[in-house]
Amino acid sequence: MIGYAVPQTGVPILPLDVAFAELRETPERQVWLGVMMFSTLLPTVLHASLALFAALVLAVDPLRAAIRRLLLAARDDGDRVQGGLAVLLLSALIAAALVAPAFLAYEGVFLRWTDASGAVVSPVIDLFECFARRSGALA
Repeated sequence: MIGYAVPQTGVPILPLDVAFAELRETPERQVWLGVMMFSTLLPTVLHASLALFAALVLAVDPLRAAIRRLLLAARDDGDRVQGGLAVLLLSALIAAALVAPAFLAYEGVFLRWTDASGAVVSPVIDLFECFARRSGALA
């Protein structure tokens, strides 16, 4: 929304074309913009975690059936071992759903999309610039 923030003078607070150009040319002067771009990825990672967990539990029938069987055995027979296995299996799914997208984001952003000095390289900037163009914030 920063692209639409234009005071009454008609001059944008932050001209995005200049910001993207400066981010490419002098990334060390635009650390705040890199942090802002990264912070927008955090909700995306959380949503991917939730989607992955839902996909694992809902779409994989044998997995869902196994968890249900363990939970029913714990409830009906009072089998604490079966109940413990169900909790362990659900905990493993939750951990996998949280760790996998976070790992991929870390792998992609920090290891693949930064250079040796830690500056964000072109593919990340291109992604955000493309979004700004498609949303109309950048001509």
